[in-house]
Amino acid sequence: MARRIDIQPSQWVAPINEYQRLNERHLPVERRKEPDQHPNDSGRQRPERRFIALRKLVTALKKDHPFTRTNHASAEQEIIQLGLDKIHTDLGDLLAGLDLTTSASAETVKKILARADQFKLITNAPTAHLDHQLYSRLTPGLKALGLSISDLKIPLIDLSCVALAERCNQRRLMASHNNLLLSVINTNTEETALSVQEGLQLDLSVSLGVVEMDDRGRRAFIYRRADDSYVLYADKQINIEI
Repeated sequence: MARRIDIQPSQWVAPINEYQRLNERHLPVERRKEPDQHPNDSGRQRPERRFIALRKLVTALKKDHPFTRTNHASAEQEIIQLGLDKIHTDLGDLLAGLDLTTSASAETVKKILARADQFKLITNAPTAHLDHQLYSRLTPGLKALGLSISDLKIPLIDLSCVALAERCNQRRLMASHNNLLLSVINTNTEETALSVQEGLQLDLSVSLGVVEMDDRGRRAFIYRRADDSYVLYADKQINIEI
């Protein structure tokens, strides 16, 4: 004989807790939870840069200038040559502005160009001395791209070099012209007399373009050619339209 089972009210079923996300839809906007803004494990806010500054600059420049793409090896070789050409063209005028004679300026330029293999590619220089007429839309996040050489010893070629050495005695003298930045130091101490073998120490940098780097170390940069066109290089997985 079948046993009868009396159905009791389902009191054993626990009430469903209110679903928080749905509930938050009815809260005032100011009381809703904001996305997590806590820093990452390193204690820093996670960077979210996506080459926005460089994209804006490219967008502005390509309205009036043609662009081409290149690979890193070709870009580095071309940047070095562009930098040496600019030094050959403009450094004499910068040195003349420091009251060096024409012969002393020409000899100094010659000695610097003879050490072309010592120039290094720089990608993190400040943009303060970059030609802002060419790069008029510089925004935070961009650095100057170019060449630099440091601790270059130049002899005191004539009396104009001696006068320059005396002007920068115990201090650094800096001058800039047309994207060139020159720093001059007197290497002679008070105990040593001025010598024709060694007297001035030069640090020289030349800015040729701009570069941006993201939080993963990826780089993209542009530089200007002599024909007023621009060249773009970007690491893999960086899509910048030209």
